[in-house]
Amino acid sequence: MTQELLQVKKIDQIAIVVHNLEDKMKKITENIGLKPWQIYVYEPPKLTETYVRGEKVEYSHKIALAYFNNVQLEIVEPLKGESVYKEFLREKGEGLHHIATFYDSFDEVKRQLSYFDKRGIKVLQSGRYIDIRFYYLDTIDLLGFIYEICYIPPEGLKYPPDKVYP
Repeated sequence: MTQELLQVKKIDQIAIVVHNLEDKMKKITENIGLKPWQIYVYEPPKLTETYVRGEKVEYSHKIALAYFNNVQLEIVEPLKGESVYKEFLREKGEGLHHIATFYDSFDEVKRQLSYFDKRGIKVLQSGRYIDIRFYYLDTIDLLGFIYEICYIPPEGLKYPPDKVYP
């Protein structure tokens, strides 16, 4: 019997965690010209179902999104509560935090999560922002970074950013 292999077909996002989102966004724009940035604040009541290592934890963070061709660059700044973002900053400082794949089928997300769970790879952190669901997997030993599986509904993002830069 052949073992089922996960087929990651694409990388949709590369994400870094920083202490100050605005400073990093400005530096990236000034030095490599990447823009515009869409900025969202992930906090209650829009941010719900937040867990860290299976425990219900309230946390919040700010993100900025811009595109290199078809790959999204995400900058994350943790705000309130304990999160894998704050852990990362304490342990490693700023830098590459995760790489993500987006799915428009929640059934496919569940299949992907099951694949990793059967191999002992657990969810480090998860949450729901309106209708987007995200799951950070403990793939550091396997891949050298955290892998995120993200559900974005087929109709895409249907809400405006909190701010746009520049």
